[in-house]
Amino acid sequence: MAVTMSLRMSDELVEKLDRQVTKRGFGISRSGCITTLLEEHLREMEFPLIEFRDTMTGRQVYMKGTRLTVWWVIHVAQTGNMSEEQLSAHFTKPEEWVRAALAYYACYTKEIDAAIKDHRAADYEALKRDLPGLELAAVSFDDES
Repeated sequence: MAVTMSLRMSDELVEKLDRQVTKRGFGISRSGCITTLLEEHLREMEFPLIEFRDTMTGRQVYMKGTRLTVWWVIHVAQTGNMSEEQLSAHFTKPEEWVRAALAYYACYTKEIDAAIKDHRAADYEALKRDLPGLELAAVSFDDES
């Protein structure tokens, strides 16, 4: 169920909102932008060790203060069948940090699983569509070292 609400905003705030609407691209309304920003902010308040960031492939959920997405932390945990302690050692982060990623995943499993699936399905051509400047590099290894 959706609830319709009205609110008053200063002209300055509306200008800032309109910049966000433009930044996010076609098809998003002011209302949609407000809803997304509010949802993200509420999640950041609920999970203080995560933050949303703009990337070349859209908004991503990161572990605060790192360059690691939550989906990557979960992917490593699943791929390596790692415990909290092992993940903590792997990323050289405190166990509370690992628990924060796992707690976020527990609440937003479908979202994180979809990001992991997208990562696994990514091939060069798909990445090239998202990252037009991407160049494929070939590396050879000589036996003569």
